[in-house]
Amino acid sequence: MRYGNSDEVDGEGAWAARLTTLTTGGTGVRVVYMMNYYDDLGVEPSVHTACEIASVGGFLGSCDGHNGDGEQVALDVYYKPTTKHWILDRALLSQHTNWITVQRSGTQVFPTTIGYKDHDGAAPVVWVAWGKHANYESQAHCDGSDGSGITQFDDCTGNNLFFRANGNGNRNIGSRAHNILNCLATSNIFFNPPYSDPRQPECMWTADKFWGWKLYHTGDVSDGNSGKLQFLGF
Repeated sequence: MRYGNSDEVDGEGAWAARLTTLTTGGTGVRVVYMMNYYDDLGVEPSVHTACEIASVGGFLGSCDGHNGDGEQVALDVYYKPTTKHWILDRALLSQHTNWITVQRSGTQVFPTTIGYKDHDGAAPVVWVAWGKHANYESQAHCDGSDGSGITQFDDCTGNNLFFRANGNGNRNIGSRAHNILNCLATSNIFFNPPYSDPRQPECMWTADKFWGWKLYHTGDVSDGNSGKLQFLGF
């Protein structure tokens, strides 16, 4: 995950995995990483005014920040016995309420429209829009956006830091039919009242909103994990 040094990307990740059909028709594994960011800072400050002015009625609530941000990244991978490596087949990247898909085509061994940190076909580099945390396969797409909705104000300028998407090894949430984990209390020992409420954990499967374990639900609410997981076939 490539992000800007003034962004807030702390959170408590979770993950799930299942079999999936590859672009070639074979069988691979889909791994989804739930970022579960504590905070959404809102649109990058230099474009925030434009965000408000351009919106219908002169104000777009999603321009502003809010507690919690439930963005996800799903990777479809397959194992190649000759090289003994897992290789990327497809990446599905959440962007607020939308998704983009990057996948290989034709005779490609891996997608070529996304970058890689260590070597081609291995862990892909996902660009994280400042403050709003929408996911992109390139800076050009992030900065250019699609010209509609909140994504038109996404910005990845200055994203020079990296963190590896961390689902946390002990936070495999299972599946909708077989929940290993659902409602999770915060594991952050510094998250004590009044900043959070341990009596109201965040639920991965049954909640439709995500508040980042914050006691005070401020700003435009983030969609929860459940709907995104359903879109991904979990």
